[in-house]
Amino acid sequence: MRRNFRWGGPVLTVKAKLFLLCLFGALLIALVGGATVWQGYSLVRVHLGEQALEAVRGSLLVLAGGTLLAAFLLMAAGYFVARGISGGARELVGSIEQVAAGDLAVAIRVRSRDEIGRIAEACRALQQALRSVIGMLRERLGKVARSAGEISASTEQISSGAQQQASEVQVVARATQEVASAIEQVADKARTAAEAAEATRATAQKGVEVLNQTTRGIAQMNQKMAAVGKEADRVGEILNVINEIAEQTNLLALNAAIEAARVGEQGRGFAVVADQIRKLAERSTRSSKEIAELVAHIREGITDAMHAARHNVELTRQINQFIREISEVVQKAAAAARSIVQAAEAGAARSGEVAHAVESIAAVAQQTAASTENAAAAAQELARIAEEVVGEVARFKLDQESDARL
Repeated sequence: MRRNFRWGGPVLTVKAKLFLLCLFGALLIALVGGATVWQGYSLVRVHLGEQALEAVRGSLLVLAGGTLLAAFLLMAAGYFVARGISGGARELVGSIEQVAAGDLAVAIRVRSRDEIGRIAEACRALQQALRSVIGMLRERLGKVARSAGEISASTEQISSGAQQQASEVQVVARATQEVASAIEQVADKARTAAEAAEATRATAQKGVEVLNQTTRGIAQMNQKMAAVGKEADRVGEILNVINEIAEQTNLLALNAAIEAARVGEQGRGFAVVADQIRKLAERSTRSSKEIAELVAHIREGITDAMHAARHNVELTRQINQFIREISEVVQKAAAAARSIVQAAEAGAARSGEVAHAVESIAAVAQQTAASTENAAAAAQELARIAEEVVGEVARFKLDQESDARL
């Protein structure tokens, strides 16, 4: 309880302190005046007697009344001064309490130029600064919340697209592996065709040797012609095989071109290789047809030679020439088959590179999808925090126009 009545205690207001100060001053004046009057009264009574005391009694009463009037005036002046100071301070405290409660639209009035007025001016400047900061903070936080929402929506779309892209890339990777397997099969068949062409060329060379031997004697010619007929039959079978291989190669090249078109930009080079393979297959087909025609002529020549071997040495020479042409054609077919093998091997290597690149793209797409999911979660968290801050800032009242706009 003592603490409440201390001069610097937290209970006494400025008004009370000023009033007490004036009260103490009035009491002091009253005491001093009373003491002076009493001392004068005593001196006059002791030294001058009762007659002189009666003469100065009026003056002493006037002096005592003046002293009391001065004390009263001092108390009244202190009261009105304290009231003026405390009134402005009380109004300022009320305005500051409203500002502290969040009402920044309250008007802080400056009613004097003293210390209270300077404090009011400083509080009004602080209020205006807070109003500006809170208004700017509301606007910026609103933009942040909207931007965070847009970022969240965009990242969710990106994440969905990245996941779809990863799935599509996996499909492309499987298709690329299938294309590589098909190319390897084409290469195997092309190797078989090359081996068959080499065998055909060797057979044709044997046929040339046989025809050369037939010129040595009519007796041996019949046997050699029979052997050549058999070899021609074998050539026909081989040509049939070549035709089948060429047709299958053409079909595989067409399928490879279709798969390359599905792959897109990465399969453009492979599409060119597939087109070359198809052209080579068509050339092989044409060559095999030419060979078949030549074999047919050879068979006719062999038949005629067997009926008139003794009288047709010139025909034997023509057959020899035909077989040489067959050897050249077969050699070309073998070269074409080797080219197909080389092209197929190159295509297989390229498709392997494409498959590896597609796998890398798939891994990157998956990482991108994971990153965009994390970004979307971060954007949502940012939007939530921004909305919370906007809610906290919204409790500050700026003015009616700003509150309606925000």
